[in-house]
Amino acid sequence: MELTIKHTAQYTGTIMIDNEIIVNLSQAFDEDGHMNGGTALYIQNKDKYYANLQECRAKEDEFKVEMRKIEDQSVISKDTVEDSTNTTEDVEENESKE
Repeated sequence: MELTIKHTAQYTGTIMIDNEIIVNLSQAFDEDGHMNGGTALYIQNKDKYYANLQECRAKEDEFKVEMRKIEDQSVISKDTVEDSTNTTEDVEENESKE
């Protein structure tokens, strides 16, 4: 038997009209900072959602853009950390192979 524990992150967003939540959005990230699955969308008020469809979809797109920024920052940070752990000998060895 084995227990595995992973660090994950969950971001949530809401689209509101007149102080009423119309849509809930969420995006999960794995322990490496990559988006895990697609963006979840829960429409709480379908009448208002479809009456404001273009605006709601624009906000959904904004949420996805922000999630991609978070993913990109995580991936870039991880690559930077991995690059900083290389020694001078590692760099010289890789350059000699090129």
